[in-house]
Amino acid sequence: MKNMDNYIYDGWEEVRINSEDKKHIHVHENFISEEDLVKINEFCLTAEHIESNPLILIDYIPTVVKNYETEITKILRSYRDKICKLLEETYDCKININSGYSEISSISRYTPGTLLNPHADKVCESWRDLSNVLYFNDSYEGGEIYFYQYGIEFKPKAGTLLIFPSGANFGHGVKQITSGNRLVTSTFWVVEKWNSMDYANWQSYHPIV
Repeated sequence: MKNMDNYIYDGWEEVRINSEDKKHIHVHENFISEEDLVKINEFCLTAEHIESNPLILIDYIPTVVKNYETEITKILRSYRDKICKLLEETYDCKININSGYSEISSISRYTPGTLLNPHADKVCESWRDLSNVLYFNDSYEGGEIYFYQYGIEFKPKAGTLLIFPSGANFGHGVKQITSGNRLVTSTFWVVEKWNSMDYANWQSYHPIV
């Protein structure tokens, strides 16, 4: 069926939505160890380096906790490597690890009253092919992520990894935080080669020939 969302951009009417495509949204619970979650959350409580992130192009600009602490940086980069491998296996592709785009260098803190408006990652930045979100806590109210083209809405548990294609047929948003702080890291990946299917194609999936 045709795309029927209210998020308007060039070519939005040509995007094809297949209800079965929701199977390409993958949720991996307990991806982050309990030990690392404790360290990351303690770091976020005491971090002094906080600033607005000018790279977020959506209407809401979250607070970003910058990683200047060696231990936390090392932890996040270890998960980056695991995510890269998982993405290649899940979507049958080769990630361009030298693109310079997929470094995990910050943690976003969404405070009460904030939200993330509906958008598609590849529409915001055309180089984005695959997306992931790491969830460091769940001690907040509201803040559910939703994929509005498929009627999906849920609140991931702390330690969860969410992965999905960045294309326009995976539009999503985050509901308003009503209490507590939502701590996450979002990372976007450049695919060097799709082996069997182009999952980031804006209009519809098609086999590689």
